[in-house]
Amino acid sequence: MKHMKDCEIYAVIVAGGKGLRMGSEIRKQYIKISGIPVLARTLDIFSSFESIGKIVLVIPKDDMQYCFDNIVSSHSLNGKVCMVSGGSERQHSVMNGLEKVKELSCSKTPVGNINDSCHQKKTTQSSCGHSTIDDSSVSYTTNKNSISYAANKSSIPYAANKYAANKKKLKIVLIHDGVRPFVDHGLISRCIAGVLEHGACIPAVPVADTLKRKDSDGFVSEVVDRENLYQVQTPQAFDLDLVIKAHEQALISGISATDDASLVEKTGARVFMTSGLARNIKITTKEDLLFAEYVVSMGVKGYSC
Repeated sequence: MKHMKDCEIYAVIVAGGKGLRMGSEIRKQYIKISGIPVLARTLDIFSSFESIGKIVLVIPKDDMQYCFDNIVSSHSLNGKVCMVSGGSERQHSVMNGLEKVKELSCSKTPVGNINDSCHQKKTTQSSCGHSTIDDSSVSYTTNKNSISYAANKSSIPYAANKYAANKKKLKIVLIHDGVRPFVDHGLISRCIAGVLEHGACIPAVPVADTLKRKDSDGFVSEVVDRENLYQVQTPQAFDLDLVIKAHEQALISGISATDDASLVEKTGARVFMTSGLARNIKITTKEDLLFAEYVVSMGVKGYSC
């Protein structure tokens, strides 16, 4: 096992959904499970993973103050979380989050209590030309979770190869759905390890149900072989440069996709798959909420590795 110390790790949590299928008066990310909002549960898992330096939370523009008051501040998440507004589509929201990560990663500001959506602070120009927060009270985050990967004797691991090429730290970003509150530290670690080895990594679980394709008249036309078919989850983890390039190319080409890995694949890069979690569901319906309540009642916290 080889430890990777020279990398920076960030998370982008996307929480821009309207929750129309939920039929609720409030957005699904703010619905409470056993008294705690879905989004707060998700953020807590990433915030408690100490190798992650900063979390960029992407939310609807009109929700900034509400989210800060009811999620970030009230659940003591100020230390790692900063907020940016989302776009009209998820893909646009992710790009907004990635741009913020890029700004944070090349600024002189240490990882700490930054929330430029809700606080006005003195700014200075960073080495990358972005405005960065200047606050002497900002605290550094120590890296206690040691991330490691299995050395592959037949190839040079992605991270080591990139570092050897340009002597720069590998910057890793995890992109996660805000309404998947049952991710755990073990899954996050596997995704990061996959990036260190391959540059891009996504979690997935094997398809369990029988799959059929129907014809235009509504009848079964064929049974789809489910061998090697997987349901993809988040967090999806990438070399920051790679995923930003993928989004920029998609924007120029007018390409849209249902997940970020698909955009990365279109650049010609290969995406590694690691084991997902059956309970790592995306809360979308009322039935999902019932399942979520059950998971919480069983004492699942999300910290186990």
